[in-house]
Amino acid sequence: MDLVVSNLAGNLAAVVELARAQSAHADVLELRLDACSQSSEADLRLAFARLTETQQAETQQAQKHPQRPVLVAVNGPEAFGTFAGTDDERIALLVRAEAAGAAWIDVTWTLARRHAAQRGANGRARRIVSRHVLDETPANLTATLAEMEREAAPGDRLKLVTHAQCAEDGLRVLRLARERAREAGPSEGPTARAASTPSERAIIAFASGAAGSFTRQLAPVFGSLATYAAPVGAGSPTAPGQIPADVLRASWPPEIGPETRILGVVGRPASASLSPRLHGAALRRARVNAVYTAFEPASFDTFLDLCHELGVHGLSVTMPFKTDAARRATSRDDAVVACGAANTLVRTDRGWHATNTDASAVRTCIGRALCGSDRTLSDITAVVVGTGGAARAALYGLRGARLVVAGRDAAKCAELARAFGATPHWIDELADVTHDVLVNTTPLGSNAYPGAMPVPAHALRPGSIVFDAVYRPRATPLMIAARAVGAHTIEGRAWFLEQALAQFRTFTDVDAPAEAMRIELDRLLDEDAQ
Repeated sequence: MDLVVSNLAGNLAAVVELARAQSAHADVLELRLDACSQSSEADLRLAFARLTETQQAETQQAQKHPQRPVLVAVNGPEAFGTFAGTDDERIALLVRAEAAGAAWIDVTWTLARRHAAQRGANGRARRIVSRHVLDETPANLTATLAEMEREAAPGDRLKLVTHAQCAEDGLRVLRLARERAREAGPSEGPTARAASTPSERAIIAFASGAAGSFTRQLAPVFGSLATYAAPVGAGSPTAPGQIPADVLRASWPPEIGPETRILGVVGRPASASLSPRLHGAALRRARVNAVYTAFEPASFDTFLDLCHELGVHGLSVTMPFKTDAARRATSRDDAVVACGAANTLVRTDRGWHATNTDASAVRTCIGRALCGSDRTLSDITAVVVGTGGAARAALYGLRGARLVVAGRDAAKCAELARAFGATPHWIDELADVTHDVLVNTTPLGSNAYPGAMPVPAHALRPGSIVFDAVYRPRATPLMIAARAVGAHTIEGRAWFLEQALAQFRTFTDVDAPAEAMRIELDRLLDEDAQ
């Protein structure tokens, strides 16, 4: 599998200048000549020579990076490009680029036959016949691919890029890539031996758009011959959903391939989650052959069926799918049964096993805070603020304590109190409730609700333990107010970290590198705050 770094600029010199800085990150350098329609063969030959000389000099000096083959593409609006000339002008530019020494030529599928006729029998470059579906992922991807195959020559590589409106679309594209890779047998990437018949061709396949970004990360696992990345540094993505090449490589284990375990966070939204970077760093530190990504499905049931079919190993589940995860599981731990929600799914031969590491995280954090005193959970009164899934996890995690549920919906408070043997209270009544621990499970005070307090400040008590589920920002209004009255505070990052540590163990069967994950989480939160 090759990582192609795509380079686009306003003129030929600028494209080459951008591309020459990418050798350390790329297996193949794509030069997008969308704005270079007037470039002559001599211009292109000089540009390629300059790029080659730069790579050779860098290789001789650093002995790090072999020379990267050059792939030339001329994309119009049908493929996220800016080329505005005629089809004949586009074909002529590709022919000149090939004559000038390009190793690969990308030609849109509708022009493949015309390009083949004009390049003649002396064409030296390999061809990628590409198709971009900009508005959807077709229901029948096999038929979409078959249309391309009818236009391609036997030695061509096929590249199919669809638009993903949801994670399910991206998984269907990856499924097609895997099917074709298995039909084709072992391959060594785009430079492998050409297939003699269409059915023997492995393909390049992934999805564009934010919802399909994960397919660029998982493409090597599913047998795609290449994946495309944005330049590192000054360059911009040349298609929606493209990931910078250094970020993409950093998310992979050293030997990414069909044996790599697939993990991810599923939610809506999930793109801003810190979990992929946190778990990714931990997987690399523990030398686990796994990749962790983010999924945003439209239908959780359809998504989960596809994940099971494609061998996705484990999922961190966030809003709004925690109750769906508990419902769909074929086996559940006690916390899931009690809470009716799951934040972790692991694929087994019998289906999905659900756990709730939020509950154990709360218990661990509060237990650690009590460790310096002679108190245990059975000695304290704990107030849980909120009535959602996180509140249920906290109540289960604090079982054994005298429990109070506080909220603004009397009916939900009463129902939750009955389920966990707690006493219900209105939020504004908390100043009259004696307590040792207060846990906020609402989003108030988060970046989505900046400045909001989940409880009145006068309800906070000196010497009590105040625990906030919110971790972005770290210093929430609740944490600031609690410290001001002399309470012991536990930031939401502790909850997030503990549940992630437990998930890591569940996913990998090895202990998580706890200190490395703590350092990475702090780094991510500091970066997030800037």
